[in-house]
Amino acid sequence: MISTILEFVKNPHPSQLISAVKELPTNSKYALLGNTAKILLQQLSKNLQPGSIVVEVGIYLGSSTAILARANPNIEVHSYDLFDDHPYDDIHDQLLATAFGAKKDRSLVNVASLLTQYSNVTLNQVEYLKEPIFDKEIDMFIEDASHCDPQLTNTLEHWIPKIKINGILLIHDYRPWLKEGEHRCFPSVNYHVNRLMKDDNWKFYGEVGSYAVFERIK
Repeated sequence: MISTILEFVKNPHPSQLISAVKELPTNSKYALLGNTAKILLQQLSKNLQPGSIVVEVGIYLGSSTAILARANPNIEVHSYDLFDDHPYDDIHDQLLATAFGAKKDRSLVNVASLLTQYSNVTLNQVEYLKEPIFDKEIDMFIEDASHCDPQLTNTLEHWIPKIKINGILLIHDYRPWLKEGEHRCFPSVNYHVNRLMKDDNWKFYGEVGSYAVFERIK
């Protein structure tokens, strides 16, 4: 399944690409993601079985959450974030103003206001380095938080054991073509991707839309 989806995402027919983009939720414009990454999330979600569990850590303004939930109303999306006001991108203030209006912050309440139409979404606010209790197995896990240690190691150590066999792991902001010190190069991301590539419990499918894509095979 994953190989077929990735081939579609990387080499869509123009008519298929237009259709996929039209299916994206309107608030996907607030995502710190390109269209390839958005369509990857959409297509992976769409192909999950009913009742599947998706967990994402780091959701910014909830655009990825909306993409996942809209693509497949029959899955559960559990989203975790600090919901702080750290400027995660150069256009942070502009995005906040566009999404919420003037003088509003990136609180859980404000982000939730963009997701009210999705009954399959649960938003959760967490504290830094304090991982939540979660007692379900996961079909897809998406890591898109700070991309730095100790947070990244802490998050992956907590959540990876919960991913099912044949479950999907996505780690965002993987750009192996960048050198350390260059803008948007995250050494901790590269370290963990390289580590998992050598782990025979995981199959690595490569980089798609700055996501490192893995499948748990045993």
